[in-house]
Amino acid sequence: MTADSALLQSFAPYQLVTWLADQEPSPLTPASKPQEMVVWSADLSGFSNLTRLLTERERAGPEVVSDLLNRTFGQIIELITNYGGGVLDFAGDS
Repeated sequence: MTADSALLQSFAPYQLVTWLADQEPSPLTPASKPQEMVVWSADLSGFSNLTRLLTERERAGPEVVSDLLNRTFGQIIELITNYGGGVLDFAGDS
């Protein structure tokens, strides 16, 4: 059993680990293949100010902001997934 197999065995059943190790090529062996990828970073300019203004002017300010984000990112995610992509993460200032 390889070191990778031994490590994996602490997280998966022995039968599964030995089955994986017997496959050719072994999925436990690191491998790579060239792939075309895109990394996209976007910033919502003025978002903090917009949030503050909506919260000051409307009792439903946070709900309006949440709806705006959901609609905006929902459309972006739909486009990405329609072309076979995936969203890895969202990050923010908070």
